[in-house]
Amino acid sequence: METKLLRQIHLLQICVLVLFLSTALLCVNCFHPLVPRQAFKVIDAERINIREKSGILKAVLSNSAGFNEGDRAKQGGARLSGLMFYNEEGQETGGLVYFGKAIPGGQDSDVSLTMDQFRQDQNVYLHHEEFKDARGLRIEDGLSINTRPDWTNVKEEYAT
Repeated sequence: METKLLRQIHLLQICVLVLFLSTALLCVNCFHPLVPRQAFKVIDAERINIREKSGILKAVLSNSAGFNEGDRAKQGGARLSGLMFYNEEGQETGGLVYFGKAIPGGQDSDVSLTMDQFRQDQNVYLHHEEFKDARGLRIEDGLSINTRPDWTNVKEEYAT
Protein backbone atom coordinates (compact mmCIF):
# COMPACT_ATOMS: atom_id res chain seq x y z
CA MET A 1 0.00 0.00 0.00
CA GLU A 2 2.80 2.39 0.94
CA THR A 3 4.67 1.57 -2.31
CA LYS A 4 1.55 2.30 -4.34
CA LEU A 5 1.09 5.63 -2.56
CA LEU A 6 4.76 6.59 -3.17
CA ARG A 7 4.39 5.68 -6.86
CA GLN A 8 1.30 7.91 -7.14
CA ILE A 9 3.10 10.81 -5.41
CA HIS A 10 6.07 10.38 -7.76
CA LEU A 11 3.70 10.39 -10.78
CA LEU A 12 1.98 13.50 -9.43
CA GLN A 13 5.36 15.24 -9.01
CA ILE A 14 6.23 14.46 -12.64
CA CYS A 15 2.85 15.85 -13.83
CA VAL A 16 3.36 19.04 -11.81
CA LEU A 17 6.88 19.46 -13.22
CA VAL A 18 5.63 18.97 -16.81
CA LEU A 19 2.79 21.48 -16.29
CA PHE A 20 5.18 23.98 -14.70
CA LEU A 21 7.66 23.70 -17.58
CA SER A 22 4.85 23.99 -20.17
CA THR A 23 3.49 27.12 -18.46
CA ALA A 24 6.96 28.66 -18.23
CA LEU A 25 7.60 27.90 -21.92
CA LEU A 26 4.29 29.53 -22.92
CA CYS A 27 5.07 32.64 -20.84
CA VAL A 28 8.53 32.98 -22.38
CA ASN A 29 7.03 32.48 -25.86
CA CYS A 30 4.64 35.42 -25.28
CA PHE A 31 7.54 37.88 -24.94
CA HIS A 32 10.23 36.18 -27.05
CA PRO A 33 8.64 33.95 -29.70
CA LEU A 34 10.50 30.72 -30.14
CA VAL A 35 9.44 30.54 -33.81
CA PRO A 36 9.55 34.17 -35.02
CA ARG A 37 9.00 33.46 -38.73
CA GLN A 38 6.99 30.84 -40.49
CA ALA A 39 7.06 29.76 -44.11
CA PHE A 40 4.06 28.45 -46.01
CA LYS A 41 3.81 26.88 -49.44
CA VAL A 42 0.14 27.79 -49.93
CA ILE A 43 -2.15 30.12 -48.01
CA ASP A 44 -5.86 30.22 -48.80
CA ALA A 45 -7.48 33.44 -47.64
CA GLU A 46 -10.26 35.79 -48.62
CA ARG A 47 -8.42 38.85 -47.32
CA ILE A 48 -4.97 39.63 -45.91
CA ASN A 49 -4.49 42.88 -43.98
CA ILE A 50 -1.03 44.43 -43.60
CA ARG A 51 -0.89 46.64 -40.50
CA GLU A 52 1.68 48.77 -38.71
CA LYS A 53 2.58 47.76 -35.16
CA SER A 54 0.20 50.51 -34.03
CA GLY A 55 -2.68 48.74 -35.81
CA ILE A 56 -3.00 51.20 -38.72
CA LEU A 57 -4.09 49.43 -41.90
CA LYS A 58 -1.50 49.98 -44.66
CA ALA A 59 -2.41 47.47 -47.38
CA VAL A 60 -5.04 44.86 -48.20
CA LEU A 61 -4.81 41.89 -50.53
CA SER A 62 -8.37 40.76 -51.06
CA ASN A 63 -11.05 39.13 -53.14
CA SER A 64 -13.98 41.30 -54.24
CA ALA A 65 -16.02 40.58 -51.10
CA GLY A 66 -13.15 41.85 -48.94
CA PHE A 67 -13.25 45.23 -50.69
CA ASN A 68 -16.95 45.72 -49.99
CA GLU A 69 -16.76 47.95 -46.93
CA GLY A 70 -17.15 51.62 -46.17
CA ASP A 71 -18.04 53.80 -49.15
CA ARG A 72 -17.81 50.91 -51.61
CA ALA A 73 -20.48 48.92 -49.76
CA LYS A 74 -22.79 51.97 -49.90
CA GLN A 75 -22.21 52.26 -53.66
CA GLY A 76 -23.33 48.69 -54.32
CA GLY A 77 -20.13 46.77 -53.81
CA ALA A 78 -16.92 46.11 -55.68
CA ARG A 79 -16.35 43.68 -58.50
CA LEU A 80 -12.58 44.09 -58.36
CA SER A 81 -10.01 42.02 -56.49
CA GLY A 82 -6.39 42.86 -55.81
CA LEU A 83 -4.10 44.98 -53.70
CA MET A 84 -5.17 48.28 -52.12
CA PHE A 85 -2.95 50.75 -50.21
CA TYR A 86 -3.99 53.03 -47.32
CA ASN A 87 -2.50 56.11 -45.66
CA GLU A 88 -2.11 56.71 -41.92
CA GLU A 89 -5.68 58.03 -41.74
CA GLY A 90 -7.13 54.80 -43.13
CA GLN A 91 -8.01 56.26 -46.53
CA GLU A 92 -7.27 54.55 -49.83
CA THR A 93 -4.19 55.86 -51.59
CA GLY A 94 -4.24 53.63 -54.66
CA GLY A 95 -3.98 50.04 -55.67
CA LEU A 96 -3.55 47.32 -58.25
CA VAL A 97 -6.94 45.77 -58.95
CA TYR A 98 -8.48 43.52 -61.58
CA PHE A 99 -11.73 41.96 -62.72
CA GLY A 100 -12.55 39.59 -65.54
CA LYS A 101 -15.24 37.16 -66.59
CA ALA A 102 -16.75 35.61 -69.67
CA ILE A 103 -20.17 36.92 -70.68
CA PRO A 104 -22.47 35.72 -73.47
CA GLY A 105 -20.69 36.45 -76.73
CA GLY A 106 -17.49 37.82 -75.20
CA GLN A 107 -15.81 39.08 -72.06
CA ASP A 108 -15.85 41.86 -69.49
CA SER A 109 -12.48 42.65 -67.90
CA ASP A 110 -10.65 45.48 -66.22
CA VAL A 111 -7.21 45.92 -64.68
CA SER A 112 -5.78 49.12 -63.25
CA LEU A 113 -2.93 50.57 -61.26
CA THR A 114 -4.02 53.73 -59.47
CA MET A 115 -2.34 56.36 -57.31
CA ASP A 116 -4.64 58.69 -55.40
CA GLN A 117 -4.25 62.30 -54.35
CA PHE A 118 -4.51 62.82 -50.59
CA ARG A 119 -8.20 62.54 -49.60
CA GLN A 120 -9.17 62.51 -53.29
CA ASP A 121 -9.71 60.14 -56.17
CA GLN A 122 -7.09 58.81 -58.60
CA ASN A 123 -4.40 61.16 -59.84
CA VAL A 124 -2.45 58.66 -61.90
CA TYR A 125 -4.39 55.82 -63.47
CA LEU A 126 -2.88 53.11 -65.72
CA HIS A 127 -5.67 50.91 -67.02
CA HIS A 128 -6.93 48.36 -69.52
CA GLU A 129 -10.68 47.85 -69.89
CA GLU A 130 -12.25 45.40 -72.30
CA PHE A 131 -15.91 44.69 -72.99
CA LYS A 132 -17.11 42.49 -75.83
CA ASP A 133 -20.61 41.22 -76.41
CA ALA A 134 -22.87 40.51 -79.40
CA ARG A 135 -23.18 44.26 -80.12
CA GLY A 136 -19.48 44.94 -80.41
CA LEU A 137 -16.14 45.42 -78.76
CA ARG A 138 -14.91 48.31 -76.60
CA ILE A 139 -11.31 48.43 -75.45
CA GLU A 140 -9.89 51.31 -73.44
CA ASP A 141 -6.21 51.46 -72.57
CA GLY A 142 -4.31 54.34 -71.22
CA LEU A 143 -2.42 56.35 -68.74
CA SER A 144 -4.54 59.11 -67.25
CA ILE A 145 -3.10 61.90 -65.16
CA ASN A 146 -5.76 63.99 -63.45
CA THR A 147 -4.91 67.28 -61.82
CA ARG A 148 -7.51 67.92 -59.16
CA PRO A 149 -8.06 70.85 -56.86
CA ASP A 150 -8.16 70.13 -53.14
CA TRP A 151 -11.83 69.27 -52.57
CA THR A 152 -11.31 68.38 -48.90
CA ASN A 153 -13.71 71.03 -47.61
CA VAL A 154 -15.95 71.38 -50.67
CA LYS A 155 -19.18 70.72 -48.74
CA GLU A 156 -18.39 73.49 -46.28
CA GLU A 157 -17.36 75.92 -49.03
CA TYR A 158 -20.62 75.52 -50.97
CA ALA A 159 -23.02 75.10 -48.05
CA THR A 160 -26.00 77.48 -48.20
